[in-house]
Amino acid sequence: MTDQPVQAGPPETSIELYRRDGEDSRAVWLEQSPEKIAITTQDMGPLVEEMWGDSDYEFWTNVPREAFGSLLNVLMADLLRADANATETVRNLCRENGLDHQWRTWAQIPPQAHDTLLALLLTQRYRNDSKATDNLRTLCQEHDIAHTWQSWA
Repeated sequence: MTDQPVQAGPPETSIELYRRDGEDSRAVWLEQSPEKIAITTQDMGPLVEEMWGDSDYEFWTNVPREAFGSLLNVLMADLLRADANATETVRNLCRENGLDHQWRTWAQIPPQAHDTLLALLLTQRYRNDSKATDNLRTLCQEHDIAHTWQSWA
């Protein structure tokens, strides 16, 4: 009998949102797991070494699963605000990303597609945003969405 590694759950998904290479570099990722969704930032370079005494500085904002619905509502409202074609926008977003949905007189997204939609909306909102980690934290604070912010050098 061969020992097989045991996987506790689905693997974490990581999407790069922003990257600046060079002497002082920055990378920002959206990370999703069954328990949380996070935006993580890593700074590297001489300025980080000067300020923190280490080669890199990382900080992140985590949103726990129980707050996914609140965050999804805020992101959908931001995406669709003043969109005369909001229903079509949601339908097209679902179609383009293979999300289960119903199209009748309005688009309805079933609960099993919410996690994927949340990751898509966060990616759309924060792609190429060098301050995505802090901006997600601010969004959560403004809308009383449960989250944690952490850092380490």
